[in-house]
Amino acid sequence: MLRESTPLLSHGVRRAVVTALCAAGLVLATVFLGAAAASAHAVLVSSDPGYGAMVDHAPARVSITFDEPVTAAQNAVTVADRDGARADDGSPATADGGRTVVVPLRPGLSDGTYLLGWSLLSADGHVVAGSIVFGIGVPPDLTVTAAPPDPLIATLDTVVRLLTALGYLGIALAVGIPLAVRLIWTEAAHSRAITQLTRVGAAAVSGTALAAFALIPGRLGGAAGWGEPRTWIQSAISLAGAVLLAKAMGAIALAYAATASSRRAGSIMAVSGTVVVLAQAASGHAAAGEYRWAAVVSTVLHVVAMAVWVGGVMVVVLAWRTSRRVRVVARFGSVAAGAVAALAVSGVFQAWRAVSPVAALWSTSWGLLLIAKLSLVAVALGVAVAVRRWAAGNRRRESVGMSWVVRAELGAQVAVLVVTALLTGVAPARDTYDPAVALDVPVGALTAHVNIDGAHAGPQKITVRLKDSAGLPRGALEVTGRLERDGGGIGPVEVVFRRVEPVEIGPDYFVSRPVRVPVAGEWRLRLTVVADRVSGYAATVPYRVW
Repeated sequence: MLRESTPLLSHGVRRAVVTALCAAGLVLATVFLGAAAASAHAVLVSSDPGYGAMVDHAPARVSITFDEPVTAAQNAVTVADRDGARADDGSPATADGGRTVVVPLRPGLSDGTYLLGWSLLSADGHVVAGSIVFGIGVPPDLTVTAAPPDPLIATLDTVVRLLTALGYLGIALAVGIPLAVRLIWTEAAHSRAITQLTRVGAAAVSGTALAAFALIPGRLGGAAGWGEPRTWIQSAISLAGAVLLAKAMGAIALAYAATASSRRAGSIMAVSGTVVVLAQAASGHAAAGEYRWAAVVSTVLHVVAMAVWVGGVMVVVLAWRTSRRVRVVARFGSVAAGAVAALAVSGVFQAWRAVSPVAALWSTSWGLLLIAKLSLVAVALGVAVAVRRWAAGNRRRESVGMSWVVRAELGAQVAVLVVTALLTGVAPARDTYDPAVALDVPVGALTAHVNIDGAHAGPQKITVRLKDSAGLPRGALEVTGRLERDGGGIGPVEVVFRRVEPVEIGPDYFVSRPVRVPVAGEWRLRLTVVADRVSGYAATVPYRVW
């Protein structure tokens, strides 16, 4: 047993730990700064007026409804005419438990096309932006689009993802190391090295949480958001803001308990660590979508298992140059097996919840990141098995030749944490699956070969090629279409086709103007083909928008 004065953190081990953390920081900076902005996770369910709808008279207010609560700052939801003049009074309010945002309109609006745009904070902490077009007194011009998003908001989203990754590393130190020590090396519980690493981890958790909270007003309202007291209040009472503040307070208490010598220190550490883990679980994808409570429980299990596994390897690194290393490695074997089993069970549930359909696993960024994470976990497991076998065959030997393998296991786990943080910042596969769709639609005596460039909610381009019964190209005087969907709040979307020029490409080739499908779900494409002066045909075909 080592005395308190014996340094657990030798120069070589200290250098290995610092090198691993610095490498993780460089990898995080490279990956996150080069990553695209994450897609929004709250889904528009309906709007009043609906997208593309025409109302006879100017309404007193307009509203948008989502599938989960959202936070709206002042001027985060706007209504403007086609010249950009504001038509709302700048004071959005929420209803229906935060799922619906209501925006009063100014009186005396003239007839014309109006654009309702929004940039909101969803329950899982991600920014959701979008727009709909409606008309007052006249059919709306669907070519009117919203202005490009504020680049500051995209930059802040990238910073938040970086902070999330550093926060995961902090949890591994602040929560994982104390748990691992109590399970595999109780003699070192009050050592200076363990205390210092726990405090460093707690400082990382609290610092990243407070920094992420300070960015919320800017993400809600751009640069002006930081100067609006109301936006700060809304940030604090939002789910995303509340869990960040709770995580920061829990981490501060954890840092205090790590250095306290009173009998209550252990209880404080247990309670504060629980707060940190629960806040982490409630601040991401688990807070949105179906089966939320099961998702939160699964995420808690996943975070704790991850922390124990990574923290346990850190403890093994600290113990490697001591006489206790073989015993510590042997004890950690069963602990690591339990942690890996918990990671597997919770990970399968989270993947099942996020990947729909299965093809989204290899055709979306989230799915590819999940595959990368599983590969890295496999590498870490392989290294772990090598370490455990060494320990089983070297219980009485003093060799330290396997220390580089332990460091390799730690490096693989750090890489897993990096990818895990990326997964929390990227929209789940179910929200970004964007497959091309090919449909054959019988239209009277013709067949329309319909191709949709990507069947994800949002902008779509539809092409139609007409063939006769012999499969030969067949022209038409006109092709028109309409997208329809059952359910209130979303009106039909008119699809205007133009014949491709030059005509040498084929008289049978028609391409739609840019069309925006506002929400996911089951839609129907109704095609009308005017073949000649006396013949016209119509047909309807369903397709899924993801």
